[in-house]
Amino acid sequence: MKRIYLPALCGARAAKVLWKDKTAFQENETFSLFYNGRGYFVDADKKDNIKILAVYDERKECAAIVECQVGLGKAILSGVHFEYDYKILDPNDPYLIPIRNELEKEDNHHMQLIRHLLERLNLHLAPKQMVH
Repeated sequence: MKRIYLPALCGARAAKVLWKDKTAFQENETFSLFYNGRGYFVDADKKDNIKILAVYDERKECAAIVECQVGLGKAILSGVHFEYDYKILDPNDPYLIPIRNELEKEDNHHMQLIRHLLERLNLHLAPKQMVH
């Protein structure tokens, strides 16, 4: 797998998120996802067309993943990079090693989350099909 170069990793970390929905995971289950920067959704709980799926564990007022009703459809927006596979992070970068290790431990949640978010959008994978 090709490694990627992320020019600005000063905000990179394995962010703990707290799952707030009643599907896919247990409500209030925590797991780590790649995070780089300061992405979150302000006042998401005050919007009628937004459902909060996950919040940051250390800042529960900050929504990390939301589902929005858009016309007749829906969109999933995320402040964490659930699309990042830990394997693309440089295993020799001393700054990334602890982040990569934490994400590797949580890879089963990562894969389950991707599958679940696609299903929320009515995109279904074959039962044994892998996402990565």
